[in-house]
Amino acid sequence: MPNNELSLAEVVAIANEETPAKILSSIPSEKLEKLPNEICCLLTNNDLSFQQAELLLEVAKGRLRRAKI
Repeated sequence: MPNNELSLAEVVAIANEETPAKILSSIPSEKLEKLPNEICCLLTNNDLSFQQAELLLEVAKGRLRRAKI
């Protein structure tokens, strides 16, 4: 896909004004601080390289997209 084309999800997000800044501002501050720290704690000190930890985050993002929240 050429760089200037947006996915349908990106177009819908723009139309709905779902910018990262707006989404982040809607997260309670305690969760915004706590949850990323907890995720990092799960990935550190597990004998993983940085690249392995990043890939695991991508796998988790894929699963999160399919999860019912």
